[in-house]
Amino acid sequence: MILRKPYAFLIKHFKMIHIILFLLGCFVLYQTNGLYSMIEEYQQLMIYNETVNSVLTYVSTPTILALVAIIIISGVLIYLLYYKKKPVIFYFLVIAQYGFTLTIMLLTKNYFDTASTLGDVAQIRALHDFTLITMVLQYIFLFFLLIRSIGLDLKKFGFNEDREFIAEAGDDEEVELDVEFDYHATLRFIKGKLRELKYFYGEHQKLINVLLIAFIAFGLWQGYTYVFVTNRVYAQNEYFKANSYRFKVNNVYFTDKDYAGNLISTTNKYIIVSLDIENVASKSPITFDYERWSLVTDRNRYVPSTSKSDEFRDLGTTYKNDLLEYQKVYTFLLIYEIKNEDLGSNYTLYYEEVQNANSVYDRKVKINPIDLTNYQETDTKYIGEEMTIPFYDDTQAIFNLTAYQLVDQSGYYYEGCASAKECGVYYRELLASSFAGSNKIMYIPYTSNYSTGLLFSNFITRQGKLVYKVGDTTKTTTIKSAVTRNYRGNFLYLVVPAELENATEIEFQFVVRDKLYHYVLKSEGKESEIDESTT
Repeated sequence: MILRKPYAFLIKHFKMIHIILFLLGCFVLYQTNGLYSMIEEYQQLMIYNETVNSVLTYVSTPTILALVAIIIISGVLIYLLYYKKKPVIFYFLVIAQYGFTLTIMLLTKNYFDTASTLGDVAQIRALHDFTLITMVLQYIFLFFLLIRSIGLDLKKFGFNEDREFIAEAGDDEEVELDVEFDYHATLRFIKGKLRELKYFYGEHQKLINVLLIAFIAFGLWQGYTYVFVTNRVYAQNEYFKANSYRFKVNNVYFTDKDYAGNLISTTNKYIIVSLDIENVASKSPITFDYERWSLVTDRNRYVPSTSKSDEFRDLGTTYKNDLLEYQKVYTFLLIYEIKNEDLGSNYTLYYEEVQNANSVYDRKVKINPIDLTNYQETDTKYIGEEMTIPFYDDTQAIFNLTAYQLVDQSGYYYEGCASAKECGVYYRELLASSFAGSNKIMYIPYTSNYSTGLLFSNFITRQGKLVYKVGDTTKTTTIKSAVTRNYRGNFLYLVVPAELENATEIEFQFVVRDKLYHYVLKSEGKESEIDESTT
């Protein structure tokens, strides 16, 4: 093999060459650490969204060029040093290590670029482990590159014997090399290098100890930051602090229906997040930027919206620029409208924590939404029986409809004022004919935990539907109250179709989000009516 060696250039720029290698190695380590964090996050969340955290950020053209440059420079150093019988094993190891790093990076890029491999747990676990190995090895190699870049072990190369750093004339000549392997010579060489390393450490013990402590401290800090901050994924019902707040994600729901079970949209679904937030930094009331909370799926990233807050009022309230007092816990809803293409995805909440003017860090919370898309048959009661309907806000409706009657007219008493000085109790007559269509007034005495008839009537009309059977036909209609003001007495006055007189079956169906309740007023062989005189 014929070689030509510019050896003089190497001697004069030995430290600078290693400084360049050290800086390139630092850049590769930074990218490797980012890639490892991305793989770790993917293993925990099983979400890869290239718009949020792309593999191309870490396996980029600059990263690949840096790796190739390290390999080429190390190869040139071997080429030049071997001819002068200088130590070259370290550079062979550098080539092997960074070649290994390049291979792992390219395999990882191929994994995330190939949709069919996503979700292959065994493959991503192997890539995760190999990336960790190469990252640890890079710390070791960077330490030795730093040693050589500041010239602590130049004696072992014996450059001062090379005509005081001036290349010999023979360095530009063509030479022929014969490479052979001798086991015993190699063993003696290794033992000699270990002795040299021991002498080298003894000669520069203080400086090496300082560098080692600095590297260990940096590694421990990086490890702590990685495990407990950078790559931590929080769970639901787990507190964490970010900026001026303390957060906790409570229940998370998945639905396509409003509070009364009505379909909101055929093209979208909704993720509803119950979030606890506490102002832990400012003793003065402060506001909160809720749009920093985003929902990430395999394909998209969503910001919360308040446009549908009324449809989810049974689950809580949305944030509307409320002032957050110091050390007081508030609970708000985050509502995300997601596309149907994201059904079945893994869902993760991201909170953008601003760490300084130019740095934003995503805090991550893994969520498992409760599916509220399908109705559950929950309870059935008959007239005269007490029913309890719980709501998601931990309140409940308790009531008993004791009887019912269909009439053409009725009336109710209410408190009112004819003038500023004239107030009293008044009677208002109700006529079925005053409402559009062919109707009857359904008069129902009841008991309930609602404080007024209007509140109970609002619950009935908001959450309920009237289902009845005439002949062989079952019909469903909304419920309309005949009274829209506060009134005296525990009575319901409802406007219903006149054909209910001929119905063989009558019931109220109450839907509370995903729960369906039946309250039967009339069925085959079971009904109850009251005397007209009681109306």
